[in-house]
Amino acid sequence: MLNDSGLGNCISPINGLNGIGCVPQSGLAGGLNGSGFIGGVQAGLNVPVPMSLPFFATIPTVIGFELDMQGSTISAGSTKAIPVGIAFVGGALNTTPGVTTASQQLQWLSTLRARIGYAGFDRMLIYGTAGVAVGQVKETFNTSSPAKVYSGSTDSVKAGPTIGGGIEYLITDKLSIKGEGLYYDLGSDTQSVSNGLFQTGKEFRTRGAIFRLGLNYQFGFAATPAPAATGDHRL
Repeated sequence: MLNDSGLGNCISPINGLNGIGCVPQSGLAGGLNGSGFIGGVQAGLNVPVPMSLPFFATIPTVIGFELDMQGSTISAGSTKAIPVGIAFVGGALNTTPGVTTASQQLQWLSTLRARIGYAGFDRMLIYGTAGVAVGQVKETFNTSSPAKVYSGSTDSVKAGPTIGGGIEYLITDKLSIKGEGLYYDLGSDTQSVSNGLFQTGKEFRTRGAIFRLGLNYQFGFAATPAPAATGDHRL
């Protein structure tokens, strides 16, 4: 899921932001809500916390990190009408309704996260995770009438925090499956276009939530996992 709540804006040469002659806020492409699929690969390291340490004597705990990389089809778009009589389009009164369009696409996403989990269940780990997310985002914003089109776009790499959690289950001595949810926020920026008199634009906020299913292969572990009560259950 991709959620962008950024609003449109217009700068009037007469009296500034959303001033005289500007397209009303309701006429600009506002918030975007999109969806799509995501998939890729991951690698990581997880180790049990020694139970000799205070607090962990009765709480089997696993810590580690994960790095992942995935392609994405997640995208969102919006089209809204520009009312008749607005001065922005073409620098003069507009006698025919125009449109504004905005679109946003997350092309790929990678995260590097720390992970800590409770391993007190038989063959199952419940964990929380947090770190940094990096992704490539394409954004476009266009304002048009039947006579003229003003457009702007960017295609850039953004970074921000990510947080989430999940469950991982050891189905054999070497294979585990997991379900994981992550929230990411890659920040915001503004696309602007101008006809020489008026400038209009939209703030894009790149954030959303993803849910992933995964299959992991375990390297370097004992053939038979020890009982969880010993504190050596590993995922």
